[in-house]
Amino acid sequence: MKLSILLTIILMLQLFILPGCGERKNSTKYNVILISIETLRSDHLGCYGYRRNTSPHIDEFAKKTVFFENAYTPWPKTTSSFAAFFTGMYPFKIGIERIAPQQYLDDGLMLLTEILAGKGFKTEGLNANMVIKDSNFNQGFDRLQHKDLQAHELTEIAIKTLKQLKEKRFLYWIHYKDPHAPYKPLGKYKKIFINDRLYNQKIKDVPPDKRKLKLLKGIPEGGIDAYDESRVWSMRRLDVGHGIKGNVLKYVIAQYDAEIKFTDDHIGILLGEIKAMGLFNNSIIVLWGDHGESLGGHDYYFSHGRFPYNNCLKIPFIIYHPELKPISVTTAVSLVDIFPTLLDLLGIHGPPVDGKSIKNLMLGKEKPVRKRVIYSFAGYARNYQKIVIDGKWKLIYIPDHLDRQLLSNAKYELYDLENDPGETNNLYTTKAAGKYLMKYLIGFLKNRFNAFTQKRRPIVYDEKTREALRTLGYID
Repeated sequence: MKLSILLTIILMLQLFILPGCGERKNSTKYNVILISIETLRSDHLGCYGYRRNTSPHIDEFAKKTVFFENAYTPWPKTTSSFAAFFTGMYPFKIGIERIAPQQYLDDGLMLLTEILAGKGFKTEGLNANMVIKDSNFNQGFDRLQHKDLQAHELTEIAIKTLKQLKEKRFLYWIHYKDPHAPYKPLGKYKKIFINDRLYNQKIKDVPPDKRKLKLLKGIPEGGIDAYDESRVWSMRRLDVGHGIKGNVLKYVIAQYDAEIKFTDDHIGILLGEIKAMGLFNNSIIVLWGDHGESLGGHDYYFSHGRFPYNNCLKIPFIIYHPELKPISVTTAVSLVDIFPTLLDLLGIHGPPVDGKSIKNLMLGKEKPVRKRVIYSFAGYARNYQKIVIDGKWKLIYIPDHLDRQLLSNAKYELYDLENDPGETNNLYTTKAAGKYLMKYLIGFLKNRFNAFTQKRRPIVYDEKTREALRTLGYID
């Protein structure tokens, strides 16, 4: 009931505002090109400081853009991240949490695509992650294709589509899936980073007791939906490691990085074609990741969503605008901010949303008018982990007792991100920052409700979709 009432209020506000959603006078008629990449850790890209050459084309593109050093997803899962991007709303407010089953975008929501379609944009998209296929993301799209394809195949289709769209005013979205597990790079990419300098450095391997699925005390035999990915290496999901000699962790990371390189090469081809078509002159281009990947951090191996740490929460996020000078922005931003920002850049008045326009940051005004506090969620328990970030300080609230077993057995964790980016030293009991961040969190959570108590729309996948989801580890 609460969800229905909230969505009704949101819709009424949007309908009230939207008649004034006209474009401002003298606004330039830009296109919008959205390039998103699945499971991409920002710190595994060269432009974010990674020492392995995984992303030369993205790195080169980043030199021409507004580059956000500290961007966060409000939930480190694909469906939730997409919901935040296209609605500007925190996912829990609109009933989109965790993974895709029963996660359905209500028809009453106003998506970015719907607003732009109403302004005459031709709206098309190509998505490689089948997890959102039946979650109603097609709202506002003239055509949204869901194809279980790899980067080279997607890029070929995208180029053909852009050639058809280039004479129109359009929004085009392409989503690459390749860095997602299982990490199986094609052809020459399999060995591209094996035995390089980074590979030959000594790192701690996956402990032997983490190499098979096991249950923690208090979890029923066979596991439950909320805890079937405990802090172990789940062979059930990835089936990697068989026959690998030597350090398993560095091998798997090399394979993950190889998939990034594979994707980057084809994004380079795509960007080259976009430039050749002249679209750099009249298009806003956004490149972003939906969430990161654990890769062994905090003893969480090769997944995302369960833990609240920045290896999964931080994302790459860069915006190209023909009229804006390249600049690096250190202020923290969220995926919910993209919706109002794009409308602001296009000169279109938008409906009220959770996100705030970051146009002023893009113009070089480092200090926003409003205090910019970032909120995120993580975990699979019904009572999720809550995260609040203000500048260098990050507070994590862990209400669920089983989640605490998986983490540090603490109810609260506080980290100084400047001096402890790996989030290893919990300062909650020693620093006052935890107390004032708690005030922000309490205020934010006053609007929270338990969306899991709401009636969900059942989603039934066809067998082809189910097979694609099995490959990515979403279902058994």
